[in-house]
Amino acid sequence: MVYTAAKVITVNHSLKDIEEMVDKNLFFKTGRSYLVNLTKVASVKPSTRTSLAISFKGTDYTAYLSKRLYQEFRIRLKKISG
Repeated sequence: MVYTAAKVITVNHSLKDIEEMVDKNLFFKTGRSYLVNLTKVASVKPSTRTSLAISFKGTDYTAYLSKRLYQEFRIRLKKISG
């Protein structure tokens, strides 16, 4: 599933295939299930012992970030937001 601000799209591509199609400077794989557009991140909050919940600007969608990837995620997010 691909979630956009306007709709949800069902695709027949694997996450790995989609990851190869998008700009690697703008998207970050937050775990096995999510590829996040860094320009749309609104906040990151604790969720479970091993993950954080990511909320997005203008939507009610939530993605999850593995805590082991948090430092790299922060670095990439800072590069995007300047």
